[in-house]
Amino acid sequence: MTKEAKILAVILISFSLVFGRVFYVITLLLFVYLLLYGLSMKNGTVVLKTDVDTHTIKQYDYVNFLYDLKMKFTLPMVCFITLDSPYYFVPAEGEREKRIFASSGRITGKIRYVGNRRGVYDVGSFALHINDPLGFFKRKINVYDKKRVYVFPFVVPFDKLNIYLSEPLSGIKAKYQINSDYTSIAGVRDYIQGDPLSVIHWKQTAHRNKLTVKELDFTASKRILIVLNLYKKNLQFQDSAAAIAASIANYSISRHLPVGLIVNGTPPEDLPLGENSFHLMKLFKLLALASDEDAVSIEKFLRTLSSKLPFGVEVFFIDKDITRDTMLSLMRIKPFVSRLNIVLLPDSTFVLPHEKPPRYYFKEDYYLTVLGYSKEALAKEGIFVYPILGKDYASKLEKV
Repeated sequence: MTKEAKILAVILISFSLVFGRVFYVITLLLFVYLLLYGLSMKNGTVVLKTDVDTHTIKQYDYVNFLYDLKMKFTLPMVCFITLDSPYYFVPAEGEREKRIFASSGRITGKIRYVGNRRGVYDVGSFALHINDPLGFFKRKINVYDKKRVYVFPFVVPFDKLNIYLSEPLSGIKAKYQINSDYTSIAGVRDYIQGDPLSVIHWKQTAHRNKLTVKELDFTASKRILIVLNLYKKNLQFQDSAAAIAASIANYSISRHLPVGLIVNGTPPEDLPLGENSFHLMKLFKLLALASDEDAVSIEKFLRTLSSKLPFGVEVFFIDKDITRDTMLSLMRIKPFVSRLNIVLLPDSTFVLPHEKPPRYYFKEDYYLTVLGYSKEALAKEGIFVYPILGKDYASKLEKV
C-alpha cells in the first residue's frame, strides 16, 4: 500500500470515529476495496515469451525482437510495461513501452534493433508496473525471457588480398589459375555472371540447355593466421581491429584458405586453423567477444607467440602502432612464417565502404614516415606493413 493510501485510510477512520454513519460506510467500502485489490495484485500471474528472427547479425545490421506478455488478475489493473534494452543494441522501430487497463490480457509487440557495436547482447528483460485504479497499491514485476544475439564485426568485402598461395596440395602446383586445378573437375554448377569462358562445361550446357560451369579442385593453398593485439586498446580500436580481422577471415574462407585466430585479450583461447563456414562462424563469435580484458604486455605476448605459430603460415598481425622493440620481436618470428603482414590502425578507425573520407586530416605520425623509408628493406625480408589511417579505406590492404 502506498504512503498516500495509508494517510487516506487514517483520515477516514478518524472521521468515522468522530462523525459516524456516512464515514462508517465509506471506511467499510475502502476496507473492502483495499482487501480485494491487495489480494488480486498479490495473486496475479504474468507470463512472458520472446523470440528473435536471428541470433547472429553483423555490425550495423538489424534484428527483429518479438514479445508476448500474458497477465491475469481477478480485478482490473492499470499495467505499464517497459523493456530494458542493452547498451549499443539500439531500438530503431517499435514501442518499448505500453499501457493497458484490464483484469487479463496480452501485450504483444515487435521491436527492430540495430547492432551499433559488436558484442553479445541478452534482450528480453521487462518490468511490469501495476497499480489499482485509485493508485493505492503499486507493484513492480520483473519478467525475463532473454534471447542472446551475437553482433559480429563489420565485414569489408575485399576483392583481392595480397596473399601469396604457395603450398601445393598433393604435391601438384596449379598450372593455370592459382588455387584451381583445371585437370580435376569436382562438379558442375550454374553459370554466374563474371565466370570466365574457360570454365564453361559445354557438354553439360548442351545437355541441360543452360550455361553450366566446372567446379575445379583446389591445388595451391596457404594457411592464414590472424593475430590481434588488444593490450590497453580503446573500444574504437577493438571494433575496427575486429572488423579488419573478420574481413581477412571472410576473404580467406571464401577462397578455401584455412584460417586461425590468436587474440591478446579475452577470450584467451586460440582458434586453430579451419576452412569451412562453421569455422568462420566460430571465428566471428570469438571476435564479437574479444576485449582487452586479460591481455598481457606486447613483449610478453610476442615471447609466447612463436610457439603457437604453425610453421609456414602467413600472419596478419593487427595493432594500433609499433615500436622499434616490437618490430625487432616480430622479425624474430619471421623465420617461422612464410610472410608477415603488419596492419596498423594509428587512429583506431578507418573509412567504411559506404562512407566518405574526412575533408581535413592531421599530419601522419613520425614513426609512419620512418616505416615508409624502410618499406622496401622490410619487403625483401617478407615483412609488409600496412598503416591504415582514419582517412583510408580498409581496401588499402589490397594494394601491393
